[in-house]
Amino acid sequence: MSKMFIVQAFAASAFLAAGLMCAPAQAQVAPGEEAVLRAEQQQQFAAMFEAPDDVDLMFTYALTSIRLQDYEAAITTLDL
Repeated sequence: MSKMFIVQAFAASAFLAAGLMCAPAQAQVAPGEEAVLRAEQQQQFAAMFEAPDDVDLMFTYALTSIRLQDYEAAITTLDL
């Protein structure tokens, strides 16, 4: 094996490893769990109108929205 081949193989392996580590993780929610999370999200949304200064509730809503991959809702909630 030539030295150049080893360097190229190492570079290709490093590139592949970096690509795998940087790939976005997909949150997967079971179909039955999605319905439960949607109901929780709606309840939390309604509760935020009752307590608009409740930061803990805002974070809970944002985390629920993220689990549902509703990133717009999460971002909008945390946009203070």
